[in-house]
Amino acid sequence: MGLLASLFLGVAFAIFIDAEAGGSFARRLDVIVLIAHHNVLNFAIAAFAVGVLILMTKYALQKIDFRKWKHVVLLVAPLLVASAWAFENGRDLGATDRLTTFQNQLSKNIALAETSDWNTAARLQFLKKGISELEGHLFTGRGVYMEPYIAREVLGDHKHLHNNYVSWLIWGGIFVLVSGLIWLISPVILTSQQVGLNITVFPMMIASLWSVSLLFDSFFAWNGFTYAYTILICVSYQALRSKNHENVQQIRTIG
Repeated sequence: MGLLASLFLGVAFAIFIDAEAGGSFARRLDVIVLIAHHNVLNFAIAAFAVGVLILMTKYALQKIDFRKWKHVVLLVAPLLVASAWAFENGRDLGATDRLTTFQNQLSKNIALAETSDWNTAARLQFLKKGISELEGHLFTGRGVYMEPYIAREVLGDHKHLHNNYVSWLIWGGIFVLVSGLIWLISPVILTSQQVGLNITVFPMMIASLWSVSLLFDSFFAWNGFTYAYTILICVSYQALRSKNHENVQQIRTIG
C-alpha cells in the first residue's frame, strides 16, 4: 500500500510540475497516443516479440549454467553462426526492403508528430537517421566516436541520438547492444535466483524505469549517468543481499 501511495503521489506531483513548466510532457503524451493509434499492428508485433524474448531468457536462465564455459559456448556458437548467416544473406532475405518500409513509416510518424510537438518529431528524426546509418553495419556498428557526427546531421548542437539502444548499435553493433541490455537488467538477473518476488520487484522497478527512459534519451552517452547507474545497481544489489540474509536468519530463528 505504501508503494502504491508513493506511485500515485509521485505521478500527481510530476503532472503538477509539468503543468507549471508549460505542459511539454503532456504534449508528448498526446503525440505518443496519436502515433500509437496509427501503428497498432506494429506495436502489437513488438509486444509479442518482447514477450517471446522474455520467455526465452527465463528458459535460458533455468536450463543453462552460465558458470560453466561449455554451456556458454553451446549457447553463443549457434547465435554467432545464425548472425553470420543472416549478415551474409540479409539482402536475399529482404532486409533492405524491410528497412526501407520502416523508414517510410517513420517519415509518416515524423509528419504526425510535427503537428503537435517538435521535440518528439526531432527524436523520431534521430531514430530514422541512426537506423539509416546502421545499414550494412548492424553487427559491427560505426564506432563510439561517430555518433556525435551522425547526430549533428539532424541537429547541429547535439552529440547523441536520443535513443540509447540505437546509440549502442552505432557504437559497436548487435553485440554491444546485447552486452548493454545484460548490464541494464543485471540487478534482476543477479537477484532473481536468490530472493523472492516480493524483493525482486525493486530491482525490476529500477531496470524498467531506465529501460523506458533510454527509449527517448542516450543517457549512457554521458559518463555521469553511466557512473550513477553503476553505483545504483551495486548499492541495490548489496541492499537486497542484506535483506535476503536477514530473512534467512529470521527463518532459522523461527525454525
